[in-house]
Amino acid sequence: MSHLHSPFETIELSQWPRRQHFEFFSQFEEPYFGITSQVECTPLWSFCKRDKNTSFYLRYLHAVMCAVNTTQATRLRIRNQQPVLFKTIHVSATIMRANGTFGFGFFPFSQDYSQFEAAAVHETQLVQQETTLFSPRLGPEPRLDVVHFSAVPWVNFSSISHARAFSRHDSVPKISVGKVTTVDVAESSSASFPVAVHLHHALADGRDVSDLLERIKNELARGLC
Repeated sequence: MSHLHSPFETIELSQWPRRQHFEFFSQFEEPYFGITSQVECTPLWSFCKRDKNTSFYLRYLHAVMCAVNTTQATRLRIRNQQPVLFKTIHVSATIMRANGTFGFGFFPFSQDYSQFEAAAVHETQLVQQETTLFSPRLGPEPRLDVVHFSAVPWVNFSSISHARAFSRHDSVPKISVGKVTTVDVAESSSASFPVAVHLHHALADGRDVSDLLERIKNELARGLC
């Protein structure tokens, strides 16, 4: 086990039920697998349409991160060839700039939405003024205690892939959300968007993605965490 104040605990591999899966998939050149699913977001979408002062993007991102932080599989990482479980997972998100490029920002996670929103808005403003690809707040080394998040609000995609450097060891989940689609039924309408989840197969399986997507749906239905 790791030190008391460490942000993660080391998994005892010899006692872990996934030991053989971990050893098998860790040898793959491309160990990631991805699943894309349409997720209903009607309650939150409706709430944000009524309240013009709230950001639908930040609201759903917070809901996603609440789900990530209550799902063990999305808190697992590989560190020094060993599986570790982080206590808290933050966001490394793409932030658009006025010139059409983007930067990778860092949004610290907080269960309290107002704190998460304030930090995210501040980081967004900083990244939009900077010219470096990576926010200095991410630190000098690639962080493990994040998910790589991207919003693709222009496309209602049914699948998505990510650029990957196979020579670089990576176990960070990649989550993407696409364009909202609305359907009018009688006097009401429903809204949904595609959510793509890519996880390292040494740490997670399809059932874990299903659990995460169900938690995201529930958080979106609540509107707030």
